[in-house]
Amino acid sequence: MPEDMKIEIMLRLPVKSLLRFRCLSKSWCSLFRTPLFQTQHYLKRTSLSDTNNNHANWSVFLYRPRYDHYARLSMLDHTLTRKQDIRLSFPIVDVCYCNGLICFWNDNIMTLWNPATREFKLLPEYNVQPPCIPNLKPKKYHRITQIGSDSKTNDYKVLCIWKTFYDDRFMVTQRSALYSLNADSWKETRSDFSVRCSNRTFNIVNSVHYCMSQTDDYIVAFDMVDEVFSKISMPPFDFSSNYGCDSVGVLNGNLAVVSSPYVESINRNVDIWVMKEYGVQESWTKQFTIGPISAHYSAHCSPMALWKNGGLLLFDKITELFAYDPDTQEIKKTQVHSTLFTQKNFIYMESLVSLHGRQESEDERFIRLLT
Repeated sequence: MPEDMKIEIMLRLPVKSLLRFRCLSKSWCSLFRTPLFQTQHYLKRTSLSDTNNNHANWSVFLYRPRYDHYARLSMLDHTLTRKQDIRLSFPIVDVCYCNGLICFWNDNIMTLWNPATREFKLLPEYNVQPPCIPNLKPKKYHRITQIGSDSKTNDYKVLCIWKTFYDDRFMVTQRSALYSLNADSWKETRSDFSVRCSNRTFNIVNSVHYCMSQTDDYIVAFDMVDEVFSKISMPPFDFSSNYGCDSVGVLNGNLAVVSSPYVESINRNVDIWVMKEYGVQESWTKQFTIGPISAHYSAHCSPMALWKNGGLLLFDKITELFAYDPDTQEIKKTQVHSTLFTQKNFIYMESLVSLHGRQESEDERFIRLLT
């Protein structure tokens, strides 16, 4: 069989299979470690899922922070059935995700982790003096972190934004820094736009996107290649009906926004907007509308994230996690109780990306639990 045909077959295989094949051939082992093959493998697996509408490769991670002794991540398979729980034997504040890599942190300790290869890496500490305003007393400090990819250099970068809030005025200062996996180091970056404390982030087109408050009229983007901030205008919402941004995501490779009224109503619609041409305001298109969502769900459910085929995950603030199926136009209850998790979640696709770190088996902090 020709070598290029072998490679084409291997690009379609799951990570677990490729890891087993490493011991069969030194040349294959070297190939799997190259950034080019790792990128091609991830893109091929993603493309196959999208093209064939076969989302068996996709998973959902749900996360609940614990501030005492440990934290827990739960992986759901493509049917939203609880597949595996992973307990971290240390507390974490938050998590973020990009291309098969998960980043989580607590205080000054940050960790990159690839669940598929079971490899992790502790990032070097980076202590930034929080920005301050003379003669004003800081009320609290907050950090926003997101991981993204730089396709130009085959690098993964972590953007950290430190914010200081002040007591008696609506004043906030901000400072940011960027970590490079290739360089294994941090550097300070320029913060041109204020980014709010929000879980609603997503990676697309080499950029991290921050959905601001529901009433803001723009999305803040950070370009991982050029390492600069920019603004993207929101879709033309019907502000007279109190519509705003619930979250940003990706749909068929395009930047997407999930929008619903930010005031409670008996029955409400959820709109999915797609930017057909990245960066072009006029290309925003309302792809479809979900609803009206009945009063039973509308009173307690909030949109969480886009799911397969234009579906939507809904978070019930009281007990449950629901999923909207666009084929049947029905909202179905999943097997996950939302009391176990927060609204932070992400759609996960495994990857081969190497962190040049350590294995889970070398550390007792990762405990995989059977469900």
